[in-house]
Amino acid sequence: MERLSATMKEEALKDLEMYFGKPPYDDGYIRCHLTSGLFEQQALAKYGRTPIELMKELETLHLSEKMEEVALRSLRAREWVVKAIAFYKKAGQAIALAEFSNFKGPFVKDEMYIFVLNLKGTMIAHGANEKYVGQNFMDVKDSSGRKFIHEIIKSARAKGSGWVEYEWQNPVTKDDLPKHVYFEKVDDLIICSGVYKEMW
Repeated sequence: MERLSATMKEEALKDLEMYFGKPPYDDGYIRCHLTSGLFEQQALAKYGRTPIELMKELETLHLSEKMEEVALRSLRAREWVVKAIAFYKKAGQAIALAEFSNFKGPFVKDEMYIFVLNLKGTMIAHGANEKYVGQNFMDVKDSSGRKFIHEIIKSARAKGSGWVEYEWQNPVTKDDLPKHVYFEKVDDLIICSGVYKEMW
């Protein structure tokens, strides 16, 4: 990755301040904005870096090691959805949905995978468990009793994208863990991906 020029650093700092306020950015700040989903993908297109990476390079980020890991992993979930949407638009719905459910495909890696819902709560594709495809998840609850699919659909209809957190089985460890999921509505579908994390 090439280093940013002095001019680009100055512009990047202005962009960060416009989106996130004045630095420095600490654990409490990052925790708040990860939960509300205010990180923007524009930084990737403009600077080739996530906002967290920009903050680090500009020395405006003052996070604990654990919080930095959580932030970077959560942003990775959003990047996966962006990548999946680009593939969906290029390859078409039929090919994309088949590939999202391909356990050995490019949209499944370790604990990360893509899953896709329609607006009625039916699972259209799932990278970790193909048995979920075709099932309606609208009333499914996580281990804490939360109807998280209902929340995803409601938010996707109203805002087009967002974040939700719920407890779900990690396909690698088989443990029920908090999962931080990003989703975006495309046509009449909702494309989702998330990361498992320890409670902060």
